[in-house]
Amino acid sequence: MRISSTYEKQIIQLAALAFIFLWCYTLATKLIDIQSFKWSLFNQPLPHALAIALLFLLPIFELVAAILLLAIRTRLYGFYLSFLLMLLFTGYIGLVIAKVFGTIPCSCGGLLENTSWNEHFYFNLFWLMLSVLAIILIKKGGKKKHNIYS
Repeated sequence: MRISSTYEKQIIQLAALAFIFLWCYTLATKLIDIQSFKWSLFNQPLPHALAIALLFLLPIFELVAAILLLAIRTRLYGFYLSFLLMLLFTGYIGLVIAKVFGTIPCSCGGLLENTSWNEHFYFNLFWLMLSVLAIILIKKGGKKKHNIYS
């Protein structure tokens, strides 16, 4: 089944808006309760130096991803960054589910605070697949005579 470029544009725009909301929401929850975010990072099975780096880098990457997704010219890069972040988060959760680290607390707040690791894995898997879909549609649109962004 072939979907029209209008629907492809709408899917990309909805995916961008959804990711912008996701990144802004996760960024806000970290900044609103920075002590809780810090505590949860230091309770993960990570080297101390990595936890410190993530304390600063995760909010920056989430903000950058949201900003990149706002503009049509940088949207593809925003989806690449979103894909990378979701791949890392999902991979980490996969390792937790496989009991590589033993039992560890979830460092998530807000909507995912009371979910199981399996539910969290599927939530992240959805976002990972959404980023892949958006990247495919953008790249496909770039090959057409009339760019998907026009």
